[in-house]
Amino acid sequence: MGRLGGDEFAVLMPGVSPAEAVSAATRLRAALQVPFPVEGRDLALDASLGIAVSGPDAADTETLFRQADIAMYRAKTGRTGVALFES
Repeated sequence: MGRLGGDEFAVLMPGVSPAEAVSAATRLRAALQVPFPVEGRDLALDASLGIAVSGPDAADTETLFRQADIAMYRAKTGRTGVALFES
C-alpha cells in the first residue's frame, strides 16, 4: 500500500483474480468503517475503492491508474463502495 497524494492510496496485489481483488477491497472497506477512539470520540472512516486489473496484455501503469480512478468514481455512486473497472 502506498499513498499517491491527498486522500488517494494504491494497493498492489500481484497474482490475484478480479474476484479476489473485489473481495479484498470489500474487507478493507469494512475494516475502515469500524469506529475507533480519537481524543475521546469515536470516529469511523469511509472509502470508495476502485479496482483495475492488469491482464495478459498488461496495461501500462498510467492506464491502470486511470482505470482504477474511473472505477472509484463509479464506486462513489454505488451501494457497496467498491467497483471493478470493466471496459
